[in-house]
Amino acid sequence: MTKSEARGIISGETGKVYRFRKGMKLMTEKRVSFNNSEEVETFVNAAGQCDFEIDIMYDHIYVDAKSFLGVIGLGFKKDLTVKYFGENAKFEKTLKNYAVA
Repeated sequence: MTKSEARGIISGETGKVYRFRKGMKLMTEKRVSFNNSEEVETFVNAAGQCDFEIDIMYDHIYVDAKSFLGVIGLGFKKDLTVKYFGENAKFEKTLKNYAVA
């Protein structure tokens, strides 16, 4: 992202929020980690309630965050990156439970 593309960047402990030019969507990036399949299930259920795309990645592997098998396949106790273009308060609250500082 170049300066001309961005209006501003907000950084936090758990991720970055990029605000693109007027007319473009808001992209949020946060780091999370899961310890077991129950945590993954809770995360995937929250992601499934959102009406926007959510991706989760580890290294060079991207999967749909609404896919239980895809997220489980990335593994446990790893720092994963969640990227999404939208806002949902319930999903944000769920993300905070699994945030990596």
